[in-house]
Order: sequence, then structure tokens, then C-alpha cells
Amino acid sequence: MFDITFSPNWFMVSMGIIVSVFFSYFPKVNLKWAAMDETPKRLIMLGIGVGCLGLVAVGGCTGVLTSPSCDKAGAAQMLTALWWWVVTNQSVYKATPLTAKYRAVREQAKAARLYQMGIGL
Repeated sequence: MFDITFSPNWFMVSMGIIVSVFFSYFPKVNLKWAAMDETPKRLIMLGIGVGCLGLVAVGGCTGVLTSPSCDKAGAAQMLTALWWWVVTNQSVYKATPLTAKYRAVREQAKAARLYQMGIGL
């Protein structure tokens, strides 16, 4: 069928960068993202990473992709790829310059959460 050779690590790193930049800069999505607390953001990013890893795993195990293999070595390769997703995604998020509007929405949401908890009254 198709003979696609690529590294799962390369794919996951690329997707980690693309998703991080998308949530930081895509109109309207970035402001909703800015208003969220940090823990749900991290869990959503991890979920997207696991979803991308699932695509790689299905492709490797069905033979559509030549890598990774569907054995212990392939599982180890996929876990390494997920690690690179997390490292890249969070590094790009921290290194990405934020717009003034993004920072303002983030600070307003943070102040609202603190007010709801009774902190800063």
C-alpha cells in the first residue's frame, strides 16, 4: 500500500509545536485558552498528545506506516515519542511570546478565580 517512513518522535515533536502555537495564536481559541486554569490546559494538551500517539500506533500496528512496530520495542518507541510531545509542547508554550490581549484575559481570569476562592478580597 503506502511506504511511509518517518520517525514517531519527529511527528510528535512537530505536532507538539503546531498544537502549542495554535492554542496561543489562533483567534478566539487563544482567548478561551488564556482564560482557563493551568491544570486543565495541561490535561487537554496531554490528551491531544495521546490522541496523536494513538494515530501513530494505529498506523504502525495496521501496517499503513513502517514505524513503529507493534511489539515491545514499538511500545517503548511510542512512549519516547509521547515524552518528546510533552517536552516540546510545554517548551514552546513557555517560549512563545504572548499577545497583550492574551495576557490581559489570563490575568483577569486568574483574578476572578482568586476572588471566587475568597483570596484577594
